[in-house]
Amino acid sequence: AFTIKAKHDIKQYTVKGEQHWEFIESENRRYEKNLGTTYATKFYNIQTQNPEAAFMSSTAGVERWYKKEKVFSSLYYRFARVKNSEQENLREYDENLNPMSFSTNAEQKFNARADNHMDLHTLVANLMGSPWSWLAINTKLKTELKRARGNSIYPSDRENGDGVRPSATVPEPPDGIIDENTFSDNKNRTFRNGQGISIRFKKIPRTALYTEFDIEETRNWLSEHRWSIGVQRTAGTDFFDRRTVIDMIRGTGTVGGDFSPVRYINTTAQFRYRYDNVTYDDKYETEPPTTTAKSAFFDEMDTETVEFNTRTTLRIVRWLQPSFRYIVRDIDYLTRTEGEAQLQSDVLLNDYIYDLTFMPLPSVIITGSFARELLSTKTAANSFTGSSIPLPGFDAGVNTWLFSVGYTPKENLSIMGTLSQSQADNFDDYANIGIPLGADFNRVTAIFGLKWTVKKDITIEPEYAYYHYGANPHADAGSYDAHLVGLEVSLAWG
Repeated sequence: AFTIKAKHDIKQYTVKGEQHWEFIESENRRYEKNLGTTYATKFYNIQTQNPEAAFMSSTAGVERWYKKEKVFSSLYYRFARVKNSEQENLREYDENLNPMSFSTNAEQKFNARADNHMDLHTLVANLMGSPWSWLAINTKLKTELKRARGNSIYPSDRENGDGVRPSATVPEPPDGIIDENTFSDNKNRTFRNGQGISIRFKKIPRTALYTEFDIEETRNWLSEHRWSIGVQRTAGTDFFDRRTVIDMIRGTGTVGGDFSPVRYINTTAQFRYRYDNVTYDDKYETEPPTTTAKSAFFDEMDTETVEFNTRTTLRIVRWLQPSFRYIVRDIDYLTRTEGEAQLQSDVLLNDYIYDLTFMPLPSVIITGSFARELLSTKTAANSFTGSSIPLPGFDAGVNTWLFSVGYTPKENLSIMGTLSQSQADNFDDYANIGIPLGADFNRVTAIFGLKWTVKKDITIEPEYAYYHYGANPHADAGSYDAHLVGLEVSLAWG
């Protein structure tokens, strides 16, 4: 990644600009071994992926203060472009690594490729005023236009066509020659407008009250086209076309306050309500018997979120400050699909967080934290009566410990280290009915970095991070270890 920033004052206006480039390339390999006691159940799935992405953004804006710095306005424009591609191979082998398809749905994909291109134009305006020292009003407007296009080809080779099967349950093996190509071509254009206002009131001693309201309107024009061409065999029924207009309205209201009834106690409290409505209007869609394929089934989805959080901090001494934070969030999803009644799913989150900040020296700050997260999800399957087996929701109880140290030995040098561990032990929540849906993992993160100001205009920030995810092997094969090394260099001139 590479970034250039510039700022210049022209009379009473401040002009700013930024140019950013970022390039990403990786090679991913996944080996999956299927354990079994027969030839048809002992096989391998091997997947390779080679994603590449290039990101570029240009930002320009102007700011100005008015009325003896009681009024502030700004206007910014940003253009961003993303180009990415990915090549994938997905193969199935027997225990001796011979190409084989062990079911009619075996994935035998050769040099599958996808290319995507997106342009994003964003215009943001802000007007803030403070007529009195105890009152501040901020308004903002945002307009955004996004154009995206993607295409892909999915070649498959499932069988050799000689009619010879290794067994009654195993299909013919692939022969390395493509049987069928599936193509897709998608277009997406999105226009979004947003408005917001926030008010902050500090007339009451030791108290700050605030409220915020935001609304956003979005219209999305989506076009999808998918078709198949046979090579060694007749093309399948994977033909699909649709043109859909998606309308989205999102509204958020927030009220909160910051209270210090006495010098050594500080409490914050906030209530937030958010409502999202998304409707899908299919202007055209292929219907059976032309095809059995579809890419979307929703006609409408409403999301309602109610959230409350509070935090209390004790400030008896400056060098030791404990605090407690509580967050509760209730999310209701109302979905309506084609030809079906509206269904509801629920998510309930409770977070209990304990923090302790310790400053043994002016140059050292140590923070310790423990968080207990309780998450419960219930879907429409909870009320499904078509099966004798109950379909429970998903519960996750996660404990997280965090420890961080910040040390500033010199004015131009800061050293930082963070270590965190998260554990969930919910695998057996539903074991008595044979459905182990609970989360069960051990996650560790360690980050070490420093910020060194070599000279007035030169800053170097190296960083190393280690990530570990250990899944329960009885439920998940997604364990991994990752090492990340980063270096950021900032140079200012002019």
